[in-house]
Amino acid sequence: MNYELITDYKHNAIYRKSFFELVQTTFELDFKQWDDAGGWNDNYRCLSYRLGSQIVANVSINELTVIVEGNAHSALQIGTVVTHPDHRNKGLSRQLIEYALTTYEKDYDFIYLFANDTVLSFYPKFGFKQWHESTFVLDVSTYKKSNNTNSWRKLTREVPADLEIMTRLAEQRKPLSNQVEVTGREHLSHFYYILGFGDALYYHSECDALLIFEIDGSELHLFDIIAAQPINLNDILSSLLTSEITTVNFYFTPDGLPHVQSARMENPEDTLFVRSKIEEPNTPFVFPLTSHA
Repeated sequence: MNYELITDYKHNAIYRKSFFELVQTTFELDFKQWDDAGGWNDNYRCLSYRLGSQIVANVSINELTVIVEGNAHSALQIGTVVTHPDHRNKGLSRQLIEYALTTYEKDYDFIYLFANDTVLSFYPKFGFKQWHESTFVLDVSTYKKSNNTNSWRKLTREVPADLEIMTRLAEQRKPLSNQVEVTGREHLSHFYYILGFGDALYYHSECDALLIFEIDGSELHLFDIIAAQPINLNDILSSLLTSEITTVNFYFTPDGLPHVQSARMENPEDTLFVRSKIEEPNTPFVFPLTSHA
C-alpha cells in the first residue's frame, strides 16, 4: 500500500477529521471537543501515515519543558501512538517513532513517553529506559481541618466566566515542584479539563487557584493545583480537609511537605520511559498525572 507520511496538519479539515475518528475508534476519546476548545496549539504536532484521505497511523509529539532536580530541559513527550486495526503489524508505528527521533532529537534534551503494560518491551528497542516513579501519600488524621470546603467553587466549562478562569490559569500556571515538573503544557491542561476531570474542577477566588480533586470515602485524591502564583500546599490542604478525610494521595511531586510517605510504584498503569543523557533522580518523584499525553 502507498502510505504517505504527513505532519502537523491541524489546519487541514479532512485529515484532522480522520485523525479524530481514528482516536475515537481506538481510545474512545473525542479529540474534537479538545480542539474546539482551543486545546490543539502549536505545542502538539501529529506525525501520521495517510492512505488517500484517511489517517491510518499516528505518533504525536508534545513540545514541553521538563524540570529535573531544579534544571529546566527542552523536552518532547511522545503520545497518541495509534494504528488503525486494518493497518497493524506493518511497522507503521515503528517507522513514525524512528522518524520522530531522527528529526527532532538533536533539538531537545529529553524525550519521553508513558506506555501501558501491553507495549513495555517495544520502546526499549528505540533506546528508551524506564524511570521508576513513586507514590506520595500523607496521613492527615492529625491535620488541622477546616470542615468548610465551601470556599472551593465547582467550575463548569460551559460557563464562559469559568472557562476564562481555566484558560487563564492554564497559561499562567506556576510549577508545583522543583524536583520533577512539566511546564508549557496548556494544551494538556485543556485535555484534562475536557476529557479527564471535567467533574472535578474547583476554584478558590482568594488564592486564585484551580484544584483538580476527588474524594473517595476517607481519601482525598489531589490530581493537580493550577495557580498563577506560588502556593502554600499546607494552606491548600487545610482548606480542603474535613473530619472524614484521613489520607491524601498526591498525583504530582509534593515538594517540601513534611510527613509525606513515598514508595516506588509497583505495576504502574503507565510506565515512564526516557531517552536522554539526563540521569534518573535519586530521590522519589512522579511526573504530574495531568502532564501525561
